[in-house]
This record gives sequence, structure tokens and C-alpha cells, in this order.
Amino acid sequence: MNWDAIAAIAEIAGAIAVVTTLVYFVMQIRQYTTGLRSATFHATMQEFNQINVAQLDPALADLFDRGMADPGSLSSTEAYQFGWIMRVYVNIWENMYQQYLQGACSESYWLPYARQAKGVFATPGGRIYREGNSLNQSLFAYLDSLPESERDFDLRLEKLGGS
Repeated sequence: MNWDAIAAIAEIAGAIAVVTTLVYFVMQIRQYTTGLRSATFHATMQEFNQINVAQLDPALADLFDRGMADPGSLSSTEAYQFGWIMRVYVNIWENMYQQYLQGACSESYWLPYARQAKGVFATPGGRIYREGNSLNQSLFAYLDSLPESERDFDLRLEKLGGS
């Protein structure tokens, strides 16, 4: 065997090694992305569950409902509480939006929450909160870009017989 044949075999072996490494690398990236999306989903659900469990308190649920529908009816203390409840929700939506922009949260996962946020900010209390908030302008711009039909907010579950 001459040196040209040995060099050709070495080149083929090197090419196979490069392709194998690239395939392995792609598989690792996919696994990482799946894990990242799973962790994002889990963390988001924990955040929403924490604030939603707090809303099980009838007084807090009433305060939130009144704050959304008629913020002028809230006392100054209640308005302060309502503002902090809204801040928690907005922080969760902002986090999800940033995860969506970074590719850690899929569009199919993010859009239902974006629609919910758009619906919240269409309520009287949501509009007032938004007008006083300068921190989340990119989120608000994104929500504004959604068609008006892409709005969903009904936590009272009236369709299920709630009041």
C-alpha cells in the first residue's frame, strides 16, 4: 500500500469522525432544548399556581375581581394590594415572553398566556395598571400586536356555572 492510499483512508476516517461528532452534537442540543422547555414550563406553572392558590381566599378574589372591573371602587389599601397582585401576574407574563424570545418557550405554549394577558389589560383595572407601568413596554408592545380577537380573560368560569 502506498502513502496516497493511506492518506485517502485517513481522510475518509476523519470525515466519518467529524460527521459522527456533528450528529452527536445535534442530538445533545435537542435534548438540552427539550430539558430547557420542560424546566420553563414547570417553573411557570409553579409561579401561576402560587398566585392562583392565594386567590382562593374569598377576600383576595373579591378584591381582584373588583380591581379588574371597577378599580375606582377600591380603597387605597385595596388598590395597593391590587397593584401587587397585578405585578405578580405581569412578572410571570414578562418572564414567559422573554423565554419565548430566547426560544426556551414555544409559540404554541406562549400564545394562550399572551391572549390571557391581553384580555387582562383590556379590563378597566388592567388598563390603569398598564398606564402606570413603565417596566414592561416590550411585553405590552407585543400584546398590542396581537389581533383584538386574540384576547382571552375569564377567570370567573361563568360558562361552568360560577358567578
